[in-house]
Amino acid sequence: MCRCANGHVYCQVLEALHPGSLNLAKVNAAADAEHANLANYKLLAAGLEKAGFEHTIDTGNLAKGQPAATLDFVHKLYAFSGAEPPAESDVRSSSRKKDAPDHGDRARVQRFVAAQTEQRKMAKARSGG
Repeated sequence: MCRCANGHVYCQVLEALHPGSLNLAKVNAAADAEHANLANYKLLAAGLEKAGFEHTIDTGNLAKGQPAATLDFVHKLYAFSGAEPPAESDVRSSSRKKDAPDHGDRARVQRFVAAQTEQRKMAKARSGG
């Protein structure tokens, strides 16, 4: 999260979400001191206002790289982006196949793996390999 402390990444995200909301040429990508970071956050705040962002941001703590302030801002920026949250609350379940069993049920896992292996063999035989 410290890599986001200079505000450059946030400015890039805002510009991607709302092109023309700020001038990226004015953003100091190499800012490494808190006072330089604050200049970037002033540009970000102006761009957010121009884009219609209605929340206040804690620029002081963001410029210091405070994790709580960073997470709060990222959450607000995500909500502002209009992106929909994942439909399933369990992130792991979205990366598994729909018919994959819960890993706690050993017998079902073994049957699932056997079925997947059989399907691969059949597909290989069909393709002539």
